[in-house]
Amino acid sequence: MKILYILVADGGDGSYSLRYTFDTELIHKLEHFNGDGSRDAGFDGDGFNPRILTVPDDSTYESLGISKYSVVDAEDYEGLE
Repeated sequence: MKILYILVADGGDGSYSLRYTFDTELIHKLEHFNGDGSRDAGFDGDGFNPRILTVPDDSTYESLGISKYSVVDAEDYEGLE
């Protein structure tokens, strides 16, 4: 089994969407991220609150029906080290 992290993305216009990642290292970095204010996925009104879903090891974004546009990675965060 592996972990799929589900993050809330603030659309900036009052809308929210879900973003996804399997990258545990990215989640750990985001927990301590103090970026330039462009915090998007995972930062809702109560701070950083990813949700966790355990999925089979052979799961991919595609097999779970997750669009490539909904996958979050480190490049989405300016200043993330």
